[in-house]
Amino acid sequence: MAWIIFCLFLTSFLLFAITGKRFMDLKKSASYPPKRVLRKRAVVEGGTAFTVFLLALLLYYVT
Repeated sequence: MAWIIFCLFLTSFLLFAITGKRFMDLKKSASYPPKRVLRKRAVVEGGTAFTVFLLALLLYYVT
């Protein structure tokens, strides 16, 4: 069970890092894909990262 919790924390960290990169890409003057697509991806990835993080915390405190 500890391995699953570790993988969930790692996944959430990676998703938070990707979200940060997406927000940094929004600051560029010219970007592809368009800024609205980057914004949508960042929100989805950030929400997923937050959900996975909460799941990992829940499993950590339950076990």
